[in-house]
Amino acid sequence: MKIGSPKETLDREARVALTPDSAKELLKLGHECFVESGAGTSSGYPDDAYRAAGVEVVADAKTLFSVADVVVKVRPPQPQEVDLLAAGKTLISFFYPAQNGPLLEQAVAKGVNTIAMDMVPRISRAQKMDALSSMANIAGYRAVIEAGNNFGRFFTGQVTAAGKVPPAKVLVIGAGVAGLAAIGTATSLGAITLAFDVRPEVAEQIESMGAEFVYLVSVHKRLVFLCLQRVWVPLGGRFEAMRCGSWVLIAAARISGGNARIGNCRRSAGPVLAGDMGCQFDLRRAKRARL
Repeated sequence: MKIGSPKETLDREARVALTPDSAKELLKLGHECFVESGAGTSSGYPDDAYRAAGVEVVADAKTLFSVADVVVKVRPPQPQEVDLLAAGKTLISFFYPAQNGPLLEQAVAKGVNTIAMDMVPRISRAQKMDALSSMANIAGYRAVIEAGNNFGRFFTGQVTAAGKVPPAKVLVIGAGVAGLAAIGTATSLGAITLAFDVRPEVAEQIESMGAEFVYLVSVHKRLVFLCLQRVWVPLGGRFEAMRCGSWVLIAAARISGGNARIGNCRRSAGPVLAGDMGCQFDLRRAKRARL
């Protein structure tokens, strides 16, 4: 079987689906491996590293799509990439079929076998193929690092001869894989961390990581967080206002297809970074707002 990995076309996407080490394992099984020239450069894998591993480096994506029986990618394919796939070939990548209906229909019309890695069930047998949780874990960690870079002061409290700085307050929305990773990172950086999830049974997990679980009640068709500072969230998940102090907001529920949106921020109370990474781990879409 011929397995090929093209260069990711999305701007600033550094990942590659096939590394020299993983290619060696496939070659041991008797498969042939191909990679588009420059596909691994941003990940630290030059073309010579692939050649040394026994991988054939091809000049462009069109050539790769024509010779490979199985195409492996990180991001969902672009429509023009699906056009390059012949009937009967297999595409393995993140695909998000629920969000990419037209793309899925295009693949079906072309007769392409599509394996969406984001749809792999989270069960014990499939754990080694759970790429979505792996990326979500990294996204949660990275969201806090990006927030710290944009926050403008320390996460942990500081006591100096010139005075003291209180620790930052971090509110994590969503306590799945990404949310728990964000909680662990924020806590380890010394921030006062609170977290909310629609599943109250995860409160124990949140508290075990050193954060405080925030409960909700319904007030005049709105949801209000019962915490030291109040965050108003109307039904539908649109963040409207935060007040009383400086906060860092990590919208982990946005990772991997969540539906939280950032609304108009009204009150002047300090900087907040809201991680709007969407379903495709696009950290560049993170929004910073003055509340």
